Amino acid sequence: MEPELGCLGASLSLTEEEETGLVFPMGLWHAEPLTSGFSLGCVLARGPWAYDKNLLILAPVEAFDDPNVVELGWCDFHIHIHCLPLVKMTKEIAAFIGDKLGRYKEEDVGRKGEVWGSSVRIRVAINVTKPRTVLGDDHLVSFTYERLPYLCYYCGCLGHLSRRCDFQFQQDFSDPGDNPPYGN
Repeated sequence: MEPELGCLGASLSLTEEEETGLVFPMGLWHAEPLTSGFSLGCVLARGPWAYDKNLLILAPVEAFDDPNVVELGWCDFHIHIHCLPLVKMTKEIAAFIGDKLGRYKEEDVGRKGEVWGSSVRIRVAINVTKPRTVLGDDHLVSFTYERLPYLCYYCGCLGHLSRRCDFQFQQDFSDPGDNPPYGN
């Protein structure tokens, strides 16, 4: 039966009217705004979003934007910075550390503008196509990422776990005492 369908399809062709493509009058290009309770800004601000531990990257798109060129390599994350001395819990230090991790966006401040507590919470846009940044052994701070999906502790990339990492098998991590470079 398949050869018969192929023969039938070969005899089809477009008419002159169909070859010009589909042309819309300008009045039809009206995009309706979101009418639900959530606005797009609220949805983006409450991210990052994940489905079944897989990162779902969202980006705003205007009505006439080409969706094929929307940049989806960056995602905003909240990061807690732990073990900072009290005198270093400032907006300037938060911005400095945020810029080392990605593109610093903002810090969470208290009602009086303070950034101190048990940790400093910042929002950073992170390039999810590249491994996480290793700041070195001389830094005494630790980080906790909120809502971070699968992170490989061997290569530092998002999207898979250490047990499925090709990099792990290329390097010599055979000794159980070896700590992966991106945590454990």
